Amino acid sequence: MRARKLCNPTLCAQAYGAGRQQARGLFRSAVTLSFPQLRVAGLGFTILEIMVGVGVVGLVLITMYRLVASQLQALQVSREAQAQSAAMDGLAGYLQGVLAGLPVRQADCLRGI
Repeated sequence: MRARKLCNPTLCAQAYGAGRQQARGLFRSAVTLSFPQLRVAGLGFTILEIMVGVGVVGLVLITMYRLVASQLQALQVSREAQAQSAAMDGLAGYLQGVLAGLPVRQADCLRGI
């Protein structure tokens, strides 16, 4: 069976010389013949489906934001810890250099004997 072509109800009325109700009937039958799994009344989404979809997208976006924020905070803490470690390593190296450069007069000079 060959499916009819889809057309706008107003254009169908003009093309076939029929009234508005008959044109709607032709449109419905064209949709039913072309897409039998769809109904004319069920072509859109309900407000509940849209709200659930928006809610899911919102939850995903909030999760992604928190993930990125926590990663940036961890990166900042890591950089601060690395800077402190580098400062302490520099200070330790400096003190070792200063202490190594001190002249030693006697074996017990630090004790004061």
